[in-house]
Amino acid sequence: MFKLIDGIFNGFCFTALLLVLPLVLIAQKYQTEYYSLDQGLSDRLVTDVLVSRSGFVWIATENGLNKFDGYSFTVFDNDPDGQANPYISGNNIEALEEDADGNIVIFYNNSLLFFDVFNPRTYENTRVDLAPGKGINGLVRSFYVDKKGRIYVAAVSRQSMGIFEYRKGTFVNVLRVQAGYINPSAEIKFIRAADESFWVDYAEKGLMVFDAKGEMVKHFSLGDFECVDSLPGNVVKNYILCEDRSGRIWTTLAGRPGIFVYNPAMQFFEWAEGLSSDQFYAYLWEDQAGNILLASASLFRAYPVIKEMHCITRTGALLDYSPLIVPNQLITRAAATDFTKTIFLGLDTGFEIIQSQQNQVKSYLAADLSASQRGTVIRGITEDRKNKKVYFSREVENWYEIDLATELLDSLPLIDEFTGEQIDFSCGLDVELDQSGNLWGITCYKSTLGQLHKIDLDTRKVKTYRFDYIFNAFFIDRAGMIWLVCDLAEEKGMLVSFDPQTEKFVTFTDKEGKNILENATPRYITQSKNGHLWIGTENGLFEIDIHKRLSRVYKRGKEDDNRFSGLNTIYVIHESGEGKIWYGTKSGLSILDPQTGQITTYSKKDGLAGNTVCGIIPDEKGNYWIATFSGLSYFNPANKSFRNFYQSDGLTHDEFNRFSFHRDQNGRYYFGSVNGLNVFRAEDLLVERDAGPVLLTKITKFNSKLDSVLVYQSNLHNLKELVVAPSDSYFTIHFALPVRGSAKKNQYKVWLEGLDNDWTYLGNVPFIRYNSLPAGRYRLLIKGADANGNWSNQMLSLLIVVNQVYYKTWWFITACILLLGLLVRGLFQYKLDQQLKVERLRTKLSSDLHDEVSGLLAGIAMQSDMLFNQTSEEESKHKLKTISEVSRKAMSKMSDVIWSIDSRKDKLSDLVDRMREHADEILSPLDIGYTITLSKLDTAQKLPANIRQDLYFIFKEAVNNVAKHAFATQVTINMGNEGPLFSLSIKDNGKQNTEQVPVDPLGVAIQAFKKTGQGLSNLKMRAERLHADLSIDKSDGYTIELRMKRFI
Repeated sequence: MFKLIDGIFNGFCFTALLLVLPLVLIAQKYQTEYYSLDQGLSDRLVTDVLVSRSGFVWIATENGLNKFDGYSFTVFDNDPDGQANPYISGNNIEALEEDADGNIVIFYNNSLLFFDVFNPRTYENTRVDLAPGKGINGLVRSFYVDKKGRIYVAAVSRQSMGIFEYRKGTFVNVLRVQAGYINPSAEIKFIRAADESFWVDYAEKGLMVFDAKGEMVKHFSLGDFECVDSLPGNVVKNYILCEDRSGRIWTTLAGRPGIFVYNPAMQFFEWAEGLSSDQFYAYLWEDQAGNILLASASLFRAYPVIKEMHCITRTGALLDYSPLIVPNQLITRAAATDFTKTIFLGLDTGFEIIQSQQNQVKSYLAADLSASQRGTVIRGITEDRKNKKVYFSREVENWYEIDLATELLDSLPLIDEFTGEQIDFSCGLDVELDQSGNLWGITCYKSTLGQLHKIDLDTRKVKTYRFDYIFNAFFIDRAGMIWLVCDLAEEKGMLVSFDPQTEKFVTFTDKEGKNILENATPRYITQSKNGHLWIGTENGLFEIDIHKRLSRVYKRGKEDDNRFSGLNTIYVIHESGEGKIWYGTKSGLSILDPQTGQITTYSKKDGLAGNTVCGIIPDEKGNYWIATFSGLSYFNPANKSFRNFYQSDGLTHDEFNRFSFHRDQNGRYYFGSVNGLNVFRAEDLLVERDAGPVLLTKITKFNSKLDSVLVYQSNLHNLKELVVAPSDSYFTIHFALPVRGSAKKNQYKVWLEGLDNDWTYLGNVPFIRYNSLPAGRYRLLIKGADANGNWSNQMLSLLIVVNQVYYKTWWFITACILLLGLLVRGLFQYKLDQQLKVERLRTKLSSDLHDEVSGLLAGIAMQSDMLFNQTSEEESKHKLKTISEVSRKAMSKMSDVIWSIDSRKDKLSDLVDRMREHADEILSPLDIGYTITLSKLDTAQKLPANIRQDLYFIFKEAVNNVAKHAFATQVTINMGNEGPLFSLSIKDNGKQNTEQVPVDPLGVAIQAFKKTGQGLSNLKMRAERLHADLSIDKSDGYTIELRMKRFI
């Protein structure tokens, strides 16, 4: 915990300045990100900053606690109605510490009656009250959390001073110092050192050391400090008292400059080596790596005005961090994992992330600019391997040379060989060295004429050749011919050659005399191994055979399709060893296979630093450095991965320039930007490090049933399975890497197993959203990388279970099937019961009719016969005979009715038997023979009652008609199944006979019963009820045929 110096300088020892050996001060470059109220911070005044072991940064303010995940803030305060997050005990926070379990210990300003233990994973808060009766004797004066995360409270009474350790809800006294009198309101500072000793600075007693048993080991006086005179009665008062991770005890003295480090062997405090002894030190902060940041102040108040800042690294180097101090801005707290890489600063105006750009990138002509500013714009770069010089051009004013032996820069002004004056130029673009050692370059004159310059490097004289049009690019081929492309404005472009021998420009045309570039503005030109020229334009890639004067154009998309304009605007071309053409466009990096015409493109969505590619350099491993307008990329074609580097990595700017790239004979790379030239070796930037595990930060779901967004932020650290309800229309998963600096350029990729086939690159987007994901089980894998493409060794794995809507679940479908089965069974049982009822009713009716009606008719017939035999009157006999005949016919009809409704006669065999009985009854008395033939019928099978009844009455009517109207001796009856149909055929062999009238056994003429005309209509009616086809043929005997859908 920091300590504040509010005294004034009383004196110092001048001899110490001669004895202290100063360390070498190393200047730093920084890049900053600022956050305040507009970005979601709860208050402008930051009182403390804690980098937690979980990877998040916790920020204390006077208006609540803030959790920072690198992208946004989550605020916790003591207003339970003001937010959805759990609340803490207060708002005005003084300090934050981390206990042994990773909980955040919150101490409040002007409150010694309680503190909070806040769980950063579950968001559960425990308030620890320090009122009497909680195990603490006396008044609480201060708090301390040691390196092991143990929480201590110092309390005083009039007779003693005690230190109590907080252990899961209780306080245990670990040190008690008895004294005759102690002022209860006196200030106490204390620490517990790694050796378990207590260092206590009590305002009235001075600095004392107690061992683990509570015995005093040392009571310091001013004489125990280097170059400080010991005066009688002087009490040592310390304003900084802390132990670093190396076990060193640091302290300052009230009213005296300098800072001291304890020498345990001498039991003596010495000046801190390398630090000024005339500065008043207000703060000492230590990072997790063991680096120490010291701040001296010129004005002391609640938050001192810092004058200088220095960092002592764990290796002993001294770094000057004073440039971090901004006028009119107070630094209140500093924290970090490693101060030499990233510093988190608490300010009186907000929160700042400062990244130190320590690396081996060497720069020329660069200024300290922000990403939005521009400085010296660098263009073409070339090398004189013989003389070991590198030359490059600026956009205006001068060209330059670098001596590779000394790495010193010298200007190369363009002095006209005739006038001796410096040549005026603008829009300088590129430089090339010819085989004779002359340096060539292109510029323009007053933005209207093109200029080609030739510099004799021995005499430094420049000869200039002007052309009517501005040059956009040039190239010196293997024969020494110079090829230039021009911008003709309305006429687009033109290809021109320049012969250094004749010193003349010649316009190049195809074999038909046409301008090849008449519809394309050229931007780059180079030559491939086969001697062809390749020209990048704003309308595609041109391949030109200069000997045959033929050209070919490679374009993406159709003509005038603006969607592909970026892919067809080409700024740089490179031929690989395999003969493939790599070229940079406004929409990414493209690779052309001239043999197949296939083009592969990589863009920002694939991990490239920026879409506008302006430089391509291969290395010896087959990988490529790619310069863009938004950063520098290192591309591995084997695994298609990119590592990106920016101004925050020590480069002079994120925006690089066309023509401004080179690799020298020593393996150093040169990239020109809009702020000077960068020179480095690959190993200077390609530093491997683990980005840390991917952390879940938030999960949101939109529940359409509730019409609201559900947010989950706590208990995500151990989340292994996410359940998505059918009513969740979409859900979003937010994630981050541990906050070690600016997170805006961190990269992520995801793979949803069960849906995706491969990784999906998200770029800098720290979340993934899924809409209406089909029901099922998925596995979400997430990888993260820092801005330089260092991918985390640990990927995040989350099982996602999307529940099926209830009516599509197996149990619901099974229940529906079971319910349907029960319903069908119930319906079937109901129909069966009804059928049984009907059958019982039919049986009862048939029995009743047979017993009652048939018995009555039989009685009438018998009585008529008896009376017939007893009477002698002819008239009475005739009437009795008629009664007998009518009753017997009624009995016959009744018998048919009874048979038709009798459920005991439902088998096919019963129908056949009934048909035989009727045929015997009607045909036998007439000496008409008959045969009944069954085909493919199961006589034991039951027939539906209606079909049995209608078939029988059709048969009966047909047989009656044969007996009545046909003079036949034989009737053939066929009944059976034919495929899907059932057929019934009744055919006789007789003819119509009107002469002979047959009589029945009683001598009554059969033809006397005239047709009523109902027989045929009854046949048709019954056939229709059966949905059958009925045909009657009387031409040759009497034939009836019936066909219907097969029923058995």
